[in-house]
Amino acid sequence: MPQNKEKISHYLVKLYTHHKYDETITPFLDEDLAASYASQFPIESSEGFDICYELYRESEADQLSTNKSVKKFCLDQLERESYRIELDYVVDSDWQNEWKKFFKPISIGKRLIIAPSWEETDYKGSRAIVRLDPGMAFGTGSHGTTKGCMHFIEKYIRPDMKVLDFGTGSGVLAIAALKLGATDIHAVDNDPLAIEVSIVNCEMNDCENQISFETGSVESIPDSDYNFVLANLTVAIHIQLLDDLLLKCKKASHIVLSGISDFSRPELDIFLKERKLNVSEIYEENDWFTYLLKING
Repeated sequence: MPQNKEKISHYLVKLYTHHKYDETITPFLDEDLAASYASQFPIESSEGFDICYELYRESEADQLSTNKSVKKFCLDQLERESYRIELDYVVDSDWQNEWKKFFKPISIGKRLIIAPSWEETDYKGSRAIVRLDPGMAFGTGSHGTTKGCMHFIEKYIRPDMKVLDFGTGSGVLAIAALKLGATDIHAVDNDPLAIEVSIVNCEMNDCENQISFETGSVESIPDSDYNFVLANLTVAIHIQLLDDLLLKCKKASHIVLSGISDFSRPELDIFLKERKLNVSEIYEENDWFTYLLKING
């Protein structure tokens, strides 16, 4: 417990494990626990763990309940001795700096940078800056799948492109496309909370009236002649929805598929091959893959 009677600001549950389990763990944290958390990768540990998830709770009771849920999940889903769980806390005097240790500016190519609001950046117009602060468990640009999408946005987005961000999460991809000149941008997510977070992030970037947001799935995609489509999902959802997505976006020349783990990648490759859809470029980071499909010429 804290010394000098410092007040505890947040209670933590820390999960140390291997990043190969990320595809299994993050849906549990995002959907089942609806947890505010940060992940740190890579880390060094004597046990060989290379990633740590820090889950933040506002009371000790919530911490103990979360700890119970995380233990059950790990017992059911992870191999024995492949993880370690710790309980910790953050005092008021440390809280303002606790989040900041995880989030630093991320440069993408030559035209783009993602930076939290507290970081001073001075690029004198050489890079478009996307401001994004940590909070709820949606993409902040640090995960390999988000970086993969950003890589292709930075490389191929040009002024006046029409963009669809399907499964927008934090809205970071839509905001990045806007910053690089896209003018007609629609973002869709089936989670109302994701849409709320995206709108807040747009306000932080002074673009709240320049991107349209819809709650729903393929049927909620507004009609438009999209040039560029972003889909940072999972392989299972790609396989379920890609045919419908392609029908909705018949004129798209670039389609970015992300959220592809090394484990599930072969299943998607077979699916794309059956439809004669060729992967033009691949971005890989920490065993996560992002595909670029170039179609319609």
